[in-house]
Amino acid sequence: MINFKQGEDNDEISKSELLEGLKDKGYIYRNVNTYPELVEKIKIFDSKMNDQIIEKIKSELLIMLSVSLKEVIGDTDESEINIFYDKLEKSLFKKKLSFVFFLHPSQMMKMGYSLKKLSPDDKRQLFDLESLRK
Repeated sequence: MINFKQGEDNDEISKSELLEGLKDKGYIYRNVNTYPELVEKIKIFDSKMNDQIIEKIKSELLIMLSVSLKEVIGDTDESEINIFYDKLEKSLFKKKLSFVFFLHPSQMMKMGYSLKKLSPDDKRQLFDLESLRK
């Protein structure tokens, strides 16, 4: 279940009770604040992947991109860089995750992330949605 909310959430009616009830029924609950985040979560779960591992990869990519952009254009605020999961690309011998990143939507670029870069534990958890239900 994905909760899309923009702005402040003034309705704090016993969320913990509601969430526990959903967890007991096997739901995975996530909050998103923007439309691109909503689309990303849908793509991740449609691919039957663990969004926590995707977020970990995005953090790595953000650090790498910040360093690279700093060398090219000087100081840049990490909050300016937008990174979103796009899809899982499969070829005959390898799989990679595809991400889009941009500072401004007119400058959108794609980059791949090989699954070989993941630790064995992260690789196992990437396709393990049951671990999110615990």
